[in-house]
Amino acid sequence: MGATLTVPAGCVAQAWRNPRRQARLAALLRTPEIDIVPLDASDARLVGVLLASTQTTDTVDAHVAICALRLSLPVLTSDPGDLSRLSAEIQTVRV
Repeated sequence: MGATLTVPAGCVAQAWRNPRRQARLAALLRTPEIDIVPLDASDARLVGVLLASTQTTDTVDAHVAICALRLSLPVLTSDPGDLSRLSAEIQTVRV
């Protein structure tokens, strides 16, 4: 039995928007060991506050950072720029 991959719902949407561009993620999403985290009302508010605090705009990246912190999981990404900035600020953000 393999490890479970935890993926925020926005990442799923991005992967299916252009599966060729997100080929590795799209392939992983076809495996049964996936836990998709919804963007609920509570997380949506936290995402908005985090984006305002960091003056960034990527809702999906902010949700990834929140999920990673909450679940104490590492983030696998090919674009660490915004995630580093979001992760550095997330400890101080409260709704």
